[in-house]
Amino acid sequence: MKNSYEFKLILRGSRDEFSPSSKFHEICDNQFHTITIIKVKDSNEILGGYNPIE
Repeated sequence: MKNSYEFKLILRGSRDEFSPSSKFHEICDNQFHTITIIKVKDSNEILGGYNPIE
């Protein structure tokens, strides 16, 4: 069975020097149909969301 989805990593905190006030919005604003997954540092908590809006 072929995967019909294509994923592209547009931001990685450890690679892109993540800071919520700058890099996230600089890179992710105006990106459509996004999935966000965040691993909270020093915890087992994982947060996420999906934006279906164009």
